[in-house]
Amino acid sequence: MFQEFKNFKPSTGETEDFNAEKFYNIIKMFEALEDINISFVGSFIWLTDLTPGAMYSQKDLIKGITIENYNSPRWARLKKSWYFSPADYVKKNGKQRDLEDIKSYYGSKDFQTKGSFKLAM
Repeated sequence: MFQEFKNFKPSTGETEDFNAEKFYNIIKMFEALEDINISFVGSFIWLTDLTPGAMYSQKDLIKGITIENYNSPRWARLKKSWYFSPADYVKKNGKQRDLEDIKSYYGSKDFQTKGSFKLAM
């Protein structure tokens, strides 16, 4: 799995500073979560539901994740998603953009956490 991350290079930003081990360690921080999609969009990390209610039921776990050089997780009410922004990020305009628009503009790489297995009775 680590080799997969070594081959991944961010689509935007400076690639000469890319560190596969650091990237892999970031992914490992989300290992305890279930049914969540992790998207690397530009320099942001976005978390979205794979199954409805997955993020709400795990919000305390999400709030407990700390990533070096990133702000603590924040809830984007209109996008219904959690996100991590770079520590030095300052929003420059008041425009509201859809998450899909942001992904198409900056590019995105998605990873999914493990799913929960439930038996139907």
